[in-house]
Amino acid sequence: MPLSNMNDQAHQGETLGHVDIAGRLTVKVDYADGYIKDLQITSSRPQGLTGLFIGKSPQTVCQLHPLLFSLCRNAQLIAGLSAFESLQAVTVPQPALIARNVLVYLETAQELCLRLSSDWLDDLQVIDLAQLMTTIKQAYGALSWCLGLHTSSQPVVEAGFDYESILRVLDQVLQPLSQFCTHYLLNQRTSGPIPQLVSHLNQTFAPIKLGHPASPLQLSAESLIERLQGADSRTFCAQPDLYVEGQWQPVETSVWTRNCNLSLVKQGRALGAHPLTLRVLAVINELESIPDKIRRVIREQNHLLITQLAPGLIKVQAARGDLVHRVELSHDVATNVKQYQIIAPTEWNFHPQGSLVSMLKGVIVPKERLMLLLEKMILAIDPCVAYDIQIEE
Repeated sequence: MPLSNMNDQAHQGETLGHVDIAGRLTVKVDYADGYIKDLQITSSRPQGLTGLFIGKSPQTVCQLHPLLFSLCRNAQLIAGLSAFESLQAVTVPQPALIARNVLVYLETAQELCLRLSSDWLDDLQVIDLAQLMTTIKQAYGALSWCLGLHTSSQPVVEAGFDYESILRVLDQVLQPLSQFCTHYLLNQRTSGPIPQLVSHLNQTFAPIKLGHPASPLQLSAESLIERLQGADSRTFCAQPDLYVEGQWQPVETSVWTRNCNLSLVKQGRALGAHPLTLRVLAVINELESIPDKIRRVIREQNHLLITQLAPGLIKVQAARGDLVHRVELSHDVATNVKQYQIIAPTEWNFHPQGSLVSMLKGVIVPKERLMLLLEKMILAIDPCVAYDIQIEE
């Protein structure tokens, strides 16, 4: 008989009128004889949403972005702005570029802190979310000047902002994570919610052997443009894959792929941590590093999150992975949008044959731990939309 679980988290469907424009994921699991026989991932995320942009001016499209995207709003808007600016050969002034990168980093801190607190630490007061959210909101307001569409005739109107003030708050809010990292890297025993979480995950899932995840995403501008210009471009945007080791394969772009070879995860691997635990360590590693990365952006103008792959083709390293925007303009009568394509991290990461399937298909798991394993694996890969789990026995 079927069992189901619906998870909305903080990721409720966004609505425009009566239309759910965020969609949701459905994970159907075939479970029998004590193991996961198969998984099917379907998505109701609308792929024709960018059709709203066709025929509109770049300025109008950029005004629509905040109305259509609530999660990772800054990353979405900045990707759109950057795509238009690159097509028009506009060089974004350095102060605006720095401010945009800081906004994406702050958005990443916000999204990952919410996920870690609500879904892994059971809302324990490890991270002061109220202080974090208030400070980030103030920073968003103060840095909004960088979110206009730049043209060659438009000077940058820079508003002064004390970056160090928000960095002090980030250091303070993330201090529990920094302390955990220090102790864990030195293999020192310590108490508290985070060490307890790590220990609990290892103990709970130790007997469950997972499969391998999909390969990390490595974007090639040439191959990406070829797929986005092809006849099957709409299918590709909905279920993107890449040519890896002689065949087309799903790939993953996530907090995990950004951190899987960094210090905290490497230490966890050396200590025999479960693969699910390692993904939580990747989130902690990412969060703990954000203040230093922001400082490097401000001081050295490196660790930039916005990459131009080609004119009109932009990649932004968003909270949950690489976000791709591609735009073409028509110059027949006016400079309006001819084509607009978006590939969000969730499309890469929850491909029907992606990491969730390759890690869980064939896995032996007791029935009483099946739903917990499914929930935690989905949260570890981290979709940007709500999801349903349906178990067929």
